[in-house]
Amino acid sequence: MISTLVDLLGNFYANNDFTHVETIARTLHASVPDDLVSLQFLGLAYYRSGRVDEAVSIFDKVLRRRKTLAGIDSQEATNEIAGDDSCAAVCYQEATKRNPWLAKAWYDLGAILLKLKRSELAIPAFRSFLAAQPVSSQALQALDQVGLSPDKLGLSQDALAP
Repeated sequence: MISTLVDLLGNFYANNDFTHVETIARTLHASVPDDLVSLQFLGLAYYRSGRVDEAVSIFDKVLRRRKTLAGIDSQEATNEIAGDDSCAAVCYQEATKRNPWLAKAWYDLGAILLKLKRSELAIPAFRSFLAAQPVSSQALQALDQVGLSPDKLGLSQDALAP
């Protein structure tokens, strides 16, 4: 079920259907309450629908929950979620599989979070973007557009070799 919902979310996002993205993100979050991915995509849907204050509230909630998961280190929270066997980990794994629609959503999320000065969430979003998009000159150009390089994301150039 999680895989299907994440795929639908990506398809709806690719078609700028933010109403359905919101519905799917809410459904995922209701099914897996400890999932942070669905909350981030819900915030993305709010932002893209012009509901900036609601988006900021969601992003701040995600940030607080990440800090609760791993003390104050957001990267530890990402590692903990990614390595976990829980449904939340399955959501994370599905949302970071290679998929150009999901890659676009992660990139947009990262760019929005940078704009909102939420870099603690933006950096993991850009890492997820790279996980969902095969490494290419396009991916690296996209990061360059927001002033990021692989080394700023904690990635070596060797790790990005196709």
